[in-house]
Amino acid sequence: MLDDHQVIDIYTGMPLASQSFDRLGPLSIDHFIPWSFVLHDELWNLLPSFRDVNSSKSDRLPDLGEYLDAFCRQQFDAVLTVRDRGHRRKALDSYVTIGADVRNYVRNQTSLDHFSNAMVATLDPLHQIARNNGFSLWRPRVEHWVVSL
Repeated sequence: MLDDHQVIDIYTGMPLASQSFDRLGPLSIDHFIPWSFVLHDELWNLLPSFRDVNSSKSDRLPDLGEYLDAFCRQQFDAVLTVRDRGHRRKALDSYVTIGADVRNYVRNQTSLDHFSNAMVATLDPLHQIARNNGFSLWRPRVEHWVVSL
């Protein structure tokens, strides 16, 4: 979890915090586009999630209309936080491969839009190709994950 603010699981809207871990399982790393399709662990395709949610998603595809914006915002925030703190700069090189030059971004809407466009240009075709190859859409049952905090 980042020091500056609470990280949210994009699928449930719940904070990645101890109160939620008891109900939804510990922290897990999800491949937004399933690993069984992309066969890599590039950071631009990874996000934190709860283990139970990640297990439910399995090798299915998220609905881009529902989750893509939140995924891009979370990625943008994480990339800038890592970059600004000087941690693992080499790890951010994978974002350059998708056309997101993280060295030039600032925390504003214009940079977020540019970053999101680079993400969408990569994720949208991958999502469609995966669908064409038989990967199904994940239809989560969110009511099972609602946590009363």
